[in-house]
Amino acid sequence: MLRRFAAADGAQGTCVLFSGGGTRSGVMKAQLMAEYAHSVLEFDGTVLPEDHRATTWGNITNVFPLLEDADR
Repeated sequence: MLRRFAAADGAQGTCVLFSGGGTRSGVMKAQLMAEYAHSVLEFDGTVLPEDHRATTWGNITNVFPLLEDADR
């Protein structure tokens, strides 16, 4: 999915938001996915990791303000 959106405009102006807090190992899910997008998928657009909540509902609450101005 990320590759499809990035390919649409060469990642220029594309911003991807990942959310997810810590795991038992201490790794933040959002940061892990952001690193994967850059290193493995070679995504060079903007990545916003939201990693301040450990629950799904907490993630949703924190993500809403970040999506207010999104086109898609």
